[in-house]
Amino acid sequence: MAKTDRVRTVVTWSLAVAGWVVSYAFFYPWMQSSGGDFFGGWALAFQGPGFSIGFSCDLGAVTAMVLFLAIWERRKLGSGWAVAIALSLMLSVSMALALYLVRSWQGAASRS
Repeated sequence: MAKTDRVRTVVTWSLAVAGWVVSYAFFYPWMQSSGGDFFGGWALAFQGPGFSIGFSCDLGAVTAMVLFLAIWERRKLGSGWAVAIALSLMLSVSMALALYLVRSWQGAASRS
């Protein structure tokens, strides 16, 4: 594995793990106070600060990860795709991630 691939992998996993750990630091107390009924308490979840802060932290980490990947992979993705992925973050993190994955798969298929 090349050094640049290692850096990309480490940063990506670091952001993913940080998003999970930080968000669950907020989710866990909420889960304990709601009796662990995650799906049953979904409607009540955003009334308490723990869940909404944890959810925001998770989305923030994923947003940073997708933006990092779009910038890091801009040569492979193409500049237009990298810009589209970065701008789509203003609409939806899921949309940006889907655009990144689709373009990555297209690139992998063309190299095969």
